[in-house]
Amino acid sequence: MQFYEKAPGVMDPLPKPSVDTGAGLERVVAAIQGNFNNYNTDLFAPLIAKACKVTGADYIIDPKVLAQFSEIRERTAALRVMADHCRSTGFLIADGAMPANDGRGYVLRRIIRRALRFGRKLNATQSILPSMIESLIESMGDIYPELRSRRDIILSTVKDEEQRFSATLDQGTEMFNQEFLRAQSLGQSIIPGETVFKLYDTYGFPVDLTKLMAEEKGMSIDEKGFETQMNQARIKAKTSWKGQALASDEVHLLTLSQELYEQHKGTQFVGYETMETSARVLGLSNGKTHVSSLRAGEAGFVVLDKTSFYAEGGGQVGDQGELTNALAGVIGKTVNLLKQLFMDAQGAIKFTFMR
Repeated sequence: MQFYEKAPGVMDPLPKPSVDTGAGLERVVAAIQGNFNNYNTDLFAPLIAKACKVTGADYIIDPKVLAQFSEIRERTAALRVMADHCRSTGFLIADGAMPANDGRGYVLRRIIRRALRFGRKLNATQSILPSMIESLIESMGDIYPELRSRRDIILSTVKDEEQRFSATLDQGTEMFNQEFLRAQSLGQSIIPGETVFKLYDTYGFPVDLTKLMAEEKGMSIDEKGFETQMNQARIKAKTSWKGQALASDEVHLLTLSQELYEQHKGTQFVGYETMETSARVLGLSNGKTHVSSLRAGEAGFVVLDKTSFYAEGGGQVGDQGELTNALAGVIGKTVNLLKQLFMDAQGAIKFTFMR
């Protein structure tokens, strides 16, 4: 890594050029220990050994055996997933993350729930993840003291999340199996987005977990249908929120954004390639209702099919610039650009028309 491409063809030297070899700790250890697989090194061995002890399973790594027997291959894969997710879980909680419905807390929750499902595949009657976490703390606690100092918090968090998810895992799995059998009987190979959303909303199944379950059955999921259901749920949640109800104009903008997104899909962002672009107006609003025009001096929202303006979000400040017309010249100066109402959905550019 030597340059930062400020614009096409404009290369600024980086203050500290470097070489990204991809040789992280696991790959270096694998090379030193003569292994072709990270999971066969002593970084993962204690965790896999603990899982084998708890479940009574054998960890078989002979390529010929794995290629011949699918059941053994699935068991070996489950042990490796458990070891990988055990490490991620332990270090995330030690770093201060807690299971939640957004941000890194949601990533943690997905990791834990995926690990719990694979644990069920290895042993349907006994908990595995907490025992593996204890092994992680024992084997790596000297090098990473935060694992030892936060041991009780890590274990209690994992056990609490396991208890929460286990209560619905069986019900959700049963619902998925029923949908699978229904789709199979109809000759379909896709799990509907409505089902994926219900598993997520009612049973707490992350989308990637449902996708994994579908792939194990030789099927796929309707991800676009799921996103549509999610966007509709967001609108309902915002418009019916009792603690701090949205103003009518905010409801209007949410509804307008969703309608335009369903008709035209997301605004194409071209800001990485160019600072200027031609665009087509998809929708216009005065902030309270959908309109066909705005008078000079009025403020409003315009939705475009593509834009070079970067949207606000994730702590980033939205770009500012001008909207121009070949005949009329500058027709609008942006004040607060691209307040994205939905992730990967339609954005709205707020601007004030100038005389």
